[in-house]
Amino acid sequence: MLRALSLPYHRVAQSLGAHRLTCTTTLVTRVPHLPPREAKQEVQLLVDAEGHFQAIKNTHPQYGSEVVSMGDWLYPRLRYGKFLRRRPSPGEPQQILDRLASAAPAYVALLRPFIDIAPLGKEKHLGREAVRVKLVLSEARRRTRTPSSPARQWRRTVAAKTLEGLAVLEATSGAPLEVKLRASWSFHPPAPGPLPATGIPSATDQSTVGTMELTLAARVSDLGTAVRIQRPPEAETVDNPRLVRPEIERQLLTGELPFPDPPSNGSTEP
Repeated sequence: MLRALSLPYHRVAQSLGAHRLTCTTTLVTRVPHLPPREAKQEVQLLVDAEGHFQAIKNTHPQYGSEVVSMGDWLYPRLRYGKFLRRRPSPGEPQQILDRLASAAPAYVALLRPFIDIAPLGKEKHLGREAVRVKLVLSEARRRTRTPSSPARQWRRTVAAKTLEGLAVLEATSGAPLEVKLRASWSFHPPAPGPLPATGIPSATDQSTVGTMELTLAARVSDLGTAVRIQRPPEAETVDNPRLVRPEIERQLLTGELPFPDPPSNGSTEP
């Protein structure tokens, strides 16, 4: 059942068909000698029977993003901007769907070593056969694979302090229909000092202990709704500009790409 709660969302969407997902999260991080940081996020996702979707993500009254996927065309935009109309790359709509609806799967994956499941019985939920389970704090940490990426090494230091939640899973597919989770955990924050060229911390400060407190609520509704995702109005779309050179320059400046060797004649012209 923990594996079902961690499924990539494009697989969940395939199982459910047309539906709406609402997910809200609040994460409060506290590190000694620094002010607390609170991050709130809300995602509204609508999927139709054809697999097209529209999603709105809000992270702040002034910041957010929206994307409409029609299969053959992709329409992303930032808050107050116009939709950029472009062709998706292979598999890109599924990747976007997984990323937008990643909160519940990601936090369950992070806390999986500390979660035990207690079945609460079968029920009808949104007209489908479902199983309700309780999420509780495990008495012993479950062994998991060690993260290989340097940017994820801090996960090895996570230790859950409190954890409680409920989940409703579709009986046949295991697709989550509702997830509620409250948890807190300690961790070692990134080590002080200059960051690598990537900007991603690769070492932890073993002498400092921070805490995180999570509140998460994800709910599926409108199962089987006869709705069709519509393309944005033409007046609200622009063709996607190809900013290739600025992206190359950004990678050169951050060290992701090496600077090219100068021409043999000593000229600095490209």
